[in-house]
Amino acid sequence: MSDWNTCSYSIDGNDRIVALGDEWHKFAIANDAVELTAPGLIGESVWPFITGNETRHLYQVMLARVRMSGATVRFPFRCDAPNKRRFMEMEMRPHGEDGVEFVTQLLREETRPAIALLEHKPTRANWMIRMCSWCKRVATPDWVEVEDAIQRMQLFSLEMAPQVSHSVCLDCRQLLRSATR
Repeated sequence: MSDWNTCSYSIDGNDRIVALGDEWHKFAIANDAVELTAPGLIGESVWPFITGNETRHLYQVMLARVRMSGATVRFPFRCDAPNKRRFMEMEMRPHGEDGVEFVTQLLREETRPAIALLEHKPTRANWMIRMCSWCKRVATPDWVEVEDAIQRMQLFSLEMAPQVSHSVCLDCRQLLRSATR
């Protein structure tokens, strides 16, 4: 199990990071994101850290909902590491004037053999696959678990892993829309 169970950060009304929770450093390290441990994150816009146009759009919709209604939005998602499946839940709740606090909780973690496709590697093939930002399934063209996609697309035999383009599958899009209603 990870050495963190919850992680939080807050943004202001201009979507700038204004606070990092106590567990932030451990969360960043566990996700191979050493660049996110620096105190220089305070004051930075949250948007460069949210990948994929569809994912950004859903975040914008959810942020607008939280800010307009003052209601908390809660939804499940996955944050996988090469050797772990992490089932998580995020809450987006009002924080200060037009600010939003993001609280992420680890619900369950499963160990699995390491998957090169999920490793942070600077060198990748010149073609892409689409991965859902929320559930981590891969379009093959139907959305399947990473392990199934690797077999279907014969990714084990490749010298270099493909690039990953983040998207949102139809199931997660519906789930996120219902969370914001």
